[in-house]
This record gives sequence, structure tokens and C-alpha cells, in this order.
Amino acid sequence: MNALLSLNLSHNQLADMSSDSFSGLLTLQTLDLSSNALDAPPWEALNTLTSLQYLYLQVSLVILFYF
Repeated sequence: MNALLSLNLSHNQLADMSSDSFSGLLTLQTLDLSSNALDAPPWEALNTLTSLQYLYLQVSLVILFYF
């Protein structure tokens, strides 16, 4: 599955993610995590997404984050 460019996980009531949630998705450019119960971006899981260009977190519990 390393040719996947976009992944939409919105509206899934996700509250947390393991550090290997996105392992192997080397070409992923767009990730939509909007409308979930995340209170912070899952930084450990996102670290493996070296091609990520767009991260959507609208309508979530995330208030502020630094990158």
C-alpha cells in the first residue's frame, strides 16, 4: 500500500492513534483526520509520513499545536 496518495479517516470517532498507524505509507500526501475526537495531532504516527503535504483537522478537539 505504499502508492497511496490520499487517506480520508474523517468522521470515525478516533480519539488516539498508535505510533505505527501510518507505517508503510511512504507516498501519502494528504491525510484527513477531521471530525474525530483527537485532542492533539498524533505526532508519533505522523513522523513517518515524510511526503505529507496536507493535514486536515477541522471540527476536532485540537485547539492549538506547534510544528
